[in-house]
This record gives sequence, C-alpha cells and structure tokens, in this order.
Amino acid sequence: MAGGTWDPLDLPTRPGLYMNFEQAAIRQITNGERGVVALALTTYVGTAVEDNVYTIYNIAQAEDKFGVQYIRPIKLALLGGAERVLVYTLKPSQSQPMFEHDSETANAAQYDYDAMREALSKWNFNVFVDTPQAFKYTETAAWVNKCKDELGKHFLAVVGNKNNDDSLKNPMAATTDDYMVQLANGMEFEGVKCSARQFAPYIAGLIASTPLNKSMTYHRVLGEQLNYTYSHSEVVNGLNSGHLILTAGKSGIRVEQGITKSKAKIRSIRTRQAVATDIRRTAEDNYIGKLNNDADGQSALIAAIQSYMEVLENNNVLTNFQVGLDPTYHGNTAANKSEPDTVYLSISYDDIDAMERIFLSVSI
Repeated sequence: MAGGTWDPLDLPTRPGLYMNFEQAAIRQITNGERGVVALALTTYVGTAVEDNVYTIYNIAQAEDKFGVQYIRPIKLALLGGAERVLVYTLKPSQSQPMFEHDSETANAAQYDYDAMREALSKWNFNVFVDTPQAFKYTETAAWVNKCKDELGKHFLAVVGNKNNDDSLKNPMAATTDDYMVQLANGMEFEGVKCSARQFAPYIAGLIASTPLNKSMTYHRVLGEQLNYTYSHSEVVNGLNSGHLILTAGKSGIRVEQGITKSKAKIRSIRTRQAVATDIRRTAEDNYIGKLNNDADGQSALIAAIQSYMEVLENNNVLTNFQVGLDPTYHGNTAANKSEPDTVYLSISYDDIDAMERIFLSVSI
C-alpha cells in the first residue's frame, strides 16, 4: 500500500492512506510492533552471507550467524532492550579486504550503503542505527525522510558524534530533523571503550523498548564509565545543539534528556510515529477497499480511530484528542470537495510530557 504525505494540489494515484503531518497533530489506531532495531554489519563469519537481512532474537543466535567477535552492535541493541534486531550484511562495493565492524577507520565508501537502505526499506522496524565507520548524518537523514514521505514508513535513526573523541568541540548544530537522534558520548562496556558511534546501538535498543507513556530523560544506562564527562556549560551547549548526552550521577549513568536532533522530545516523536504506523496498518488490513465511502463507512473508520486514541489516552500517552471528517474536504461549507473514493480525516491531540524540571522556592 502506498503511504507518506499528500499535497491537496497533487493527490497521489495509488490506493493508500496518506497523512499530512501539520505539527499540530494527526495519528493512531492499533498497537503495532515496538522494540525492533535495524542495523548493518560490515564484517561477519559463521553462516551469514552478504546482502541479506537476518532477524536476531538473542546473542546465541547472533554468534552463530555472524561470529562471536563481530556481534557487539547486536548485543548492545539487545541489552538496550530491543525485542529483536534486523541485521543487514553489507557487501563491499569493490574488491577490498574486510574491516572489523568496530573499526572507525574503515573506508565506508567501499561498502554498498545504497543496497542496505534499499533492502531495509522493505522491513518494519522502530529504530535504525548507523555503522560506526564514518559519520553519515546527511545520507541517513535523507533516507529517513524519503521513507517517511514516499513510503509512509516512520522510524528514528541514531547516529554518533561527528568527533571521534566524543568531545563537543564545534558540535553539529541543531537541525529540523525530528527523526534523527545524535548521541554525543560513549562509554566503557565489558572492558572496551566504545565511542558514541559504537555505543549508539544500545541507545537504539533503549529508544525502541521504552513504552510510549514513558520518557527517556534520566533513564539509567548500562555501562561502566563514560569516555567523556562534560562540564555544565558543555552539557547545556550540547542539548541546545540537539545532542543526546549521557551523564553520570549518584545513581549511575543516565540519559540527560531524551531529545532528537531538532530538540523535540523522543517521547513525542515516537507517539507521532506510532500513530501514523498503526493507522496505516489498520486501514490497510481492515478498511481500504473493504468499506463503502459513505456515511456508515466513514463513521466506522472514525469510531475505530477514536477507540484506539482512547486506549492511548487511558495509558497517559496523549490527551484531548479529537477525530472527525476534515471540514476542508467534507460538508456543505468545504472549500475543496473530496473524490468519491477518498476520505479526509482531522485528528488532533495534546502530548503528555514527563516532569523534567522542578523549581523550588525555599523561605527560611
């Protein structure tokens, strides 16, 4: 089924459910899959072959497919909480010796990342995590947006710091990319110092597994010691430039604030993605081509969406939702008339955020 965004002046021709996110609201229907991370391996042994996607549920399975020495990204994603990991086996774009996945000095241009993106575009997952070999923010962001706009596929992507030393010297400025998460610093894990790029799979697993009604802010992180501890001013500058920062407190290492590169809350963006994904999946399975586009059919669709939104509201994901026919296209006062096979819905809600800042005034 086709999906993505739509333009009132240039409507798509393929049957499908098209959504136009207007930042003010639009989303959801039946609880879809959660907790799926997608990533790529550059080096692997075992039974895996190149240019394939494997579904991995546990570490033993990963060791058998790819070799025990090459599975740290998968292990980190699973330990972060991923229910399963989709692993694409990268193929060289030209004859070359294979580099170990952990190496950040490998020549990323020698691998066929276009083939990886094409292959993973056919799968459903919640979070993609980039390989550590090179900083490829621009290419990854372009692919994420293409999937969203052309295919109606919504997922977050986690990348590491552009600086290999995990410092925030001359940090990459904040962008408008709601779906991109940039991890600033890595940490020591099982005696190995992992850079932000190498530790990103853990954060991807953490994001994918965190319930929609929970915030990632101050979420505890499994690990031993941070590679780089930022000063207060560095933390503030990093947050202002849209970085997800790990800090150390008395209770251990934690996520300072769960934000995307646009400084939007990850909780809010994941709710938006879940609504879009679930509405599309439910419409595809139960409504498109099966319901008459009359008052009864439209009422059935609206009632289904309202029922799902009520579940989300009851579970403190969102509140104050409204679902109905879009008056721009339906009704006697509509500025535009819909086609006989088309229905336009207006869906709005308010995000529920977590308490993140507490201000105290103390009089003595």
